Formats: sequence, C-alpha cells, structure tokens
Amino acid sequence: MALAKLTTAKRRPARKLTPLRHLPAPLNCLLYLSIITPAQANTSGWDCQQEVINGSQQWRCSAAEVQTPQATVNSAAQAADAEPVQAESVQTVPAQKLTPAKPAPAVSEPSHPLTADPHQNDPHQNIESISHINLAKQDWQPLPRNIRAIEDQQLADYAQQHFHCGGYYLNPVAPAATGADAGANVIANNIEQSALPIEASAASTSMQDGVAIFEQDVLVTQGDTSLRADKATYNDATGQVELLGNVVVRNPGAAFGGQAATINLQQRSSQISDANYVVHQQHIRGSAKSISASADSKITITDGSYTQCSPDSNLWAVTASEIRLDQQRGQGSARNAKVEVGGVPVVYLPYARFPIGDKRQSGFLFPSLSDSSSGIDLTVPYYFNIAPNADATLAPRYNADRGYITEAEARWLNRFDQWTISGAYIDNDRDFTDPNPASQDTRRWVVDIKERGQIGKRLFSSVDYTRVSDNDYLRDLNTTSLSVNRTTHLNQRAALNYLGDRFSAGVQVQQYQTIDNNVMATQPFETTPEVWLAYQSLPVPQRVGVDTMLRYSAFEHDQLNAGDRGYGEFNLTYPLNWQGLRIEPKVGIAHIEYRLDDNAALAGGDDNPSTSAPQAQLKLDMVFEKHSDHRRSTLEPGIFYLYRDADPQTDLPLFDTQILTVNSQQLTRSSPFSGYDRLEDTNQVAAYITHRLFSPGGDEYLAATLGQISYFDDESAHSPALQRRDIGQKSSAIIGDIDARLGRGWRSSGTILWDPNDNQLDEGSIAFRYRGKYNGKDNPSSIINIGYHYRLADKRLRLLQKDIEQADLSFVRPLSKRWALIGRFQYDTTADRSNETLGGIEYNDCCIKWRVIYRDGLVYNGSLNSATNTERDRSVFLQVELKGLFGIGNAVETILDEAIRGYSTSFIDDSEHTSF
Repeated sequence: MALAKLTTAKRRPARKLTPLRHLPAPLNCLLYLSIITPAQANTSGWDCQQEVINGSQQWRCSAAEVQTPQATVNSAAQAADAEPVQAESVQTVPAQKLTPAKPAPAVSEPSHPLTADPHQNDPHQNIESISHINLAKQDWQPLPRNIRAIEDQQLADYAQQHFHCGGYYLNPVAPAATGADAGANVIANNIEQSALPIEASAASTSMQDGVAIFEQDVLVTQGDTSLRADKATYNDATGQVELLGNVVVRNPGAAFGGQAATINLQQRSSQISDANYVVHQQHIRGSAKSISASADSKITITDGSYTQCSPDSNLWAVTASEIRLDQQRGQGSARNAKVEVGGVPVVYLPYARFPIGDKRQSGFLFPSLSDSSSGIDLTVPYYFNIAPNADATLAPRYNADRGYITEAEARWLNRFDQWTISGAYIDNDRDFTDPNPASQDTRRWVVDIKERGQIGKRLFSSVDYTRVSDNDYLRDLNTTSLSVNRTTHLNQRAALNYLGDRFSAGVQVQQYQTIDNNVMATQPFETTPEVWLAYQSLPVPQRVGVDTMLRYSAFEHDQLNAGDRGYGEFNLTYPLNWQGLRIEPKVGIAHIEYRLDDNAALAGGDDNPSTSAPQAQLKLDMVFEKHSDHRRSTLEPGIFYLYRDADPQTDLPLFDTQILTVNSQQLTRSSPFSGYDRLEDTNQVAAYITHRLFSPGGDEYLAATLGQISYFDDESAHSPALQRRDIGQKSSAIIGDIDARLGRGWRSSGTILWDPNDNQLDEGSIAFRYRGKYNGKDNPSSIINIGYHYRLADKRLRLLQKDIEQADLSFVRPLSKRWALIGRFQYDTTADRSNETLGGIEYNDCCIKWRVIYRDGLVYNGSLNSATNTERDRSVFLQVELKGLFGIGNAVETILDEAIRGYSTSFIDDSEHTSF
C-alpha cells in the first residue's frame, strides 16, 4: 500500500492547502542556471567547440565566414592551434560582417497556436528584439474561440484546463505540458541535462587576460534550456560567468528575466538581479530584487512576489523580504510575508515555514465558514505531519450559539491497513438541554473510527464505528450534510473476510446506536457475531458444479426477543453454453434453524423452530445480434423459472429480512427477500427481453428491458410485512427500464411498474442528465439533472404508507468563462412543499474562485407524519480561494457533492459521460 493513498485522501489534501506553500515552487527552475556553460557556438558568429585535449576539457573557438586568427580558451588560457592571445592584441569580429544562420521571429512575440506550430520555436534563433521585462505578458496568449481548433492535442488540453483565465501561457521553448507539476520539478533533470552538448554564440567575441567576452545577441543553450543576454564574460580560471543586459533564461517549465546575472561554474551557484519569472503550466508569475541558487539545492529570494493572476490582473499577490528554499529537505521559509489583495495588505506573517515539492508539512488547511439556523460557524483546521505514514488534524471550531468545539482527526497507514480516528468534544453547549433532568449535562461528543485493510491477496478487514453522546448531536452540530441530519441509526461494524476463487469465508460483528426515539422499535437487530462460509466451483460448461453456503448469526436487541439462526444451502449446477445460447439449471435444498432466547412471543412455543425446502431453477438466455451500417444491435430474450416447496413460516422470527422492491433485477433473483429468515414457497417464471444498441466504436448507447413474473401457485403464508404487493394475483407488475444516450452529453433513464390487474401505475421514474463537454462555448463543468419519481403507497410497509411524488432539478450552468449559476430544487407534490432549495453563484478565474451558496432544506425530526415533520435548516455558505495560496469555506464542496448528482466527477470524466 503506497503512501499516496494517505496523502491524497479527499478530506485532507494538506500539501495543497498549506499557506504560502506554492510561493517558491516555480523558482526551482533557477537551478538550471548552475549547469549552463558557454560551449559550441553555431555559425551565427563564433564556432566554439568543447574538446578533451591532453586529458582536460578545453575550448576551441573560431570565427565563421571571417578570416581572423583562431583562439583557444582552456583552463590556462592557452591556444591549442595558435599562440596565446595577449591583452594588447585582442581581435574583435565586427557584428555587421556576420550573417545569422537561422533567422526567426523574436522570442518576445510568440506565434499564435492556430497559425504556427509551437514545436517549431527554437531557442537557438536570433533575439534582436528580446526584452527581459515582464516575461509573463510576453508569453501570454488569449484563449481562442474554439480550443478544439488547436491541432496540437497537448496544447489544446492545457489551454482547456485554464478556460476560466481567458488565456494561457505559451512557452516558445517547448510545447505546453498538461501535468499539474509539469515544469516545477526541474532539478530532477539536471543529470540528464548536463550530459547534453552546450552551444554558445554571439555577434562578436574576444579574449582579454584569460577572460572570454561575448557581445551582442549572446545565446548559450544546452538541450532545451537557453540563456540570452546583451553581453557575457567567462573567466575559465575562476569559472565565473557574468551576464549583463536583457538576461533571459528559458527552459520547458519556466522563464526568468533580469538586468544582470552571475554564474559560478566551479561552485555551481548562480544569482540573477532585478528578476521576474513565469512558470507556464502552473500559471505562476512574480518578481524579485534578486534570486540566488547554491550547489546544495538551496535558493534565496530577496524582496520577492508571487501570484497566479493573469498578467493583466493584480487582484492578489504574496510578497516577502526573504524566502529560503531547501530542495533536499523539501522545506522553505519566508520572513516578513504579506498577502496583498488589491494592493492592500490583509495578512502579515513575520515568519512562516512551508513545504515545497510533494513533501507534506504541518500547516493550516482551508477554514470553513457558514451562517445557519445555529448561527455563524467557523472552523480553522491545523495539519500535523507526524511521520511519512501518519498525520493528524486539530480543528478548533466556534459556533455563535453553542460555543467552542474541539475537533480532531488522526490517520495511520501501515503495510496491512489504514486507520482513521476522528472525533469532536464540546465542554459546555450553551444551547443544549439534557433530556435527563437529573443530570443536566451539557458536555457533548462524537467518535468515529474507520479501518480498511488487506493482508495478502485474499484477506480483507474493515471497521466502521460511530457513536455520539446524545441523539441530537448530528442534527445540532452538522452544518453541511442534510443526509447526515436525517440519519436515524449509527453503524458500528467490524468484519474480516477471505475471498478466494472458489472458497470464501467471513466473520462480522454489527451493532447500532439509534439516535431517533420515534423509530426505536424498528432498530435493526445486532449480530454478535455472524459467521459465513461458502464454496462455488468454477462454471465449466457441460460439467456438474457445486454452489453451497453456511451462515450462523447471533442476534441481539435492546427491546425485542432475539436468538441465534443457522442457514444452509446446497445446490448442484450443470451449465450449458452454445454460441448465442446459455442454459443453467440448478437443483438443491435450503434450511433454516433457530435457537431462541424467549419463546413466549412465538406461536407454538417452540424455541428451536426450523424448516427446509427443496428448490430448483432454470435460467435460459439467448442473444440475437445484427450488424448494419457499422453499428451493432442485440435482442436478448430470457426465461427464469424458480420452484421452491416450503412450509408456512409464520412462526419464524424476523431478524434481518425485508421484502425487496420490484425492479428489473427481481426478474432473475432466487428470492424476493433480503436476509435469510424466509424461504419463499413459489412456483413462478419470469419472461424478459433486452434490446441494446452499440455505436461503431462499441459503446452502448441504448439498453431497454421489459419483463414480467407469472405465478403458478398462491403465495405461502408470511407475516403481513413480507407479503407481495400483488398477493393473490397471477402475475406481477410489468417491469420496464431504459438507459439511453440522447446526443452529446445527454443521457436519460427511466423505470416503470405497471399493474395490469388493477390497471394502475405502481411506480415510475424518469431522469435526464447532461454533462457538458467543451465545444468552444460551454464550460466542462456544465451539469443538468432533471428527475421525476412516483410511487403508490404500500400499506404493508410502515415507511411507504403514503404516496410519493417528487420532482428534482439540479444544475451548474456557466454564464461566461468566469461566471456560473448553481442550483437545486426538490419538490414534494404530495406534501406540497420543497424538500430542498439551493441556489448560488460562482466566479472563477486564474487567481481567485469564490462561491456564495444559500440552502433551505427539510430536516427529518423523527416523525413519520409529514404534517409535523416541518423543521427546516436555512444556511448561507461562503467559499473563497486564492488559487495556489489558501482559501476558506472548503465545506461547500461537500454540500454540492450531496445536492448535485455528478458534481464531484464532472471535471474528471467528461469524454462521453458513460458513468452515471
């Protein structure tokens, strides 16, 4: 198990949220300066070749197309093929006599991606109009109207990622990369880069006292890294390179500009003054009085700034008098750092430490801020990086009505499993009244433990334990999730399972904490423990197979009679397969047996009731396939016959069994129940047919199923809660469902249960979903969900004694490149009220993203009477993020994930929207 599973958890992306963390990251590129040395010049001026002579690296330089004495530069400043050049006999080659070998557009004017291939930009080209001032503005490209018109797919994807910016950076050295860290970790390529040949050229060059002087249009390149200046000097004895005037350093990840720079090749250190920089793929830019790098991968920035805003915006910036970066330790520090918004300082930090690269480090995470019926609520989490496989978060929280709350979470990852332990404690809730008048305890708390593990390839473990101090804790102190507020039972479960190819086994312990007094009688039975064992042979055609399972469960309940239950099932199968036809017969027997704690509540007084039932089933599936116009369609009829001869079971208890709702999966199920307390006495056959359509590429864009179950015998006697809706009828409702694509981005689904006996609609639903795919006008985050659901009341089921009729609409709809509307409206027609209303607006550009969300939602108060269940939560949520720096209000993401279907995946998979 890799550490990445811990560090990239959704709830705690700490390394992305620590304040000031991204401030120095792009300046890693500066270390490229320490590997640049003057070398082989092209024919634009002087041709300088680096050679090994007498066991040492030496330089041989000669003028191209000009008859001048050749000079050689080596460690002793002596000539290899000529006499040493003396100071009084310096030879200078006039610039006007030299013809550039590769004339090209100036780097300061990058060509537009729609008119020229950025791959063709060459750092070796001439630089007559180059300027070191404001490189970010020089490299900025306005976003074209239709991104998909860009022929280079990498560049198109990169530009689309920055759709909100209205533009993007185009690096003339190399095409844009799309990775989030592309260009940031430049130092990792130093070894490979330093092995490449080095080229140097200038309009004129000379030697004086062992110093090589390059003047006018100086260009030094090594691989895809280039260095330009008006003038450069190189002292071979000291390894010192001095650059003056219009200094520009470029590599595939970033560009640096300055008035002057110094590079010491022997000490592998460098410094650039009056600097500005841009990191293209991360949309980062800034400036500094000076930037220096040392051989031990340490960088010092003096009077520097950093922002992710576009070149024409200075909405926010971070400035610091000194920033120190330690590449080897992955840490940085800043002194006298200020966060400025609109040029006005809003945050001052005399000293700050932060991580650089991918190494985690302690620091503050996104605060969350909301205003609800419980008052203003503010949480400020602090992250602790304890060890590579362990971390923790402490989150002080203040609620205006209830007081101070301490929340915490710890995570631990080892080779076998991952643990997450979290909780919260409030010593004195000012707005809480203890239901026990004798205690009047205002202390409240919650504990949550999660574990997921794997030992080897087959053994899996899990723990899910939640407990609260009182029934109202989650409803009072959870301000984001309405589904959590409507929870009636908290799960407390631990399991260990072995899953093999044929053999599998498991054990689990499960109990609950009921936090709703109105449903105490319906609290699930607890299993202490439950053990199961199963074996299934491989399904080999024309060969007898075995399918068997044993399950033992010990049940407990706070108010109801309980006991132990044993369940066993043994079946023989004989699968038959031909092309387009599959037949699978199965015969066997099932058995249930109980050992009850108290037999007073059971008819007959037997504390060890049991029953057995022989059973048989036959499943036949056929596939008819048709090809036309490069498309494929199938017609798949099927029959499922089920027989079971079971005795009446009204004297058996109900521990974990409920009747399942009728849908298309029910057509081929061997039981209409969940759990193992009933063996249905039945003689039935289900007939169904499925039609599928496939695109030329093989993608399914239509699947429709229609089926019905016919009953040959009357249903055996069960408790009223387990009777079918169609009891006494010879057939079930007609079952239909459909899933279809309706053009680019749109998908629809629908279900129907039509009762032909009573000529009525028992249940129906329809939904339309849209996931926008960028086409030059729409934002990739476009989402539309439209749904309608109807269900006729079922008097046998306590929770479905009233009709259900609800309509639902949710959407994220861009108004422009930067503005978007967010909404959700769910209306209950039978109760004539809104279950949830949510509305908000979002602004998103290069450097800032903010949202304001208002939510009015129904909170379940435990009453089944809709007339009295009228408690509502009305809240306002604010989220502000200065991109690459910090933000506040991260809880808004949780709200939108819950309210808008597909919100969390809309930025991940919008290719053809096959996942719904």
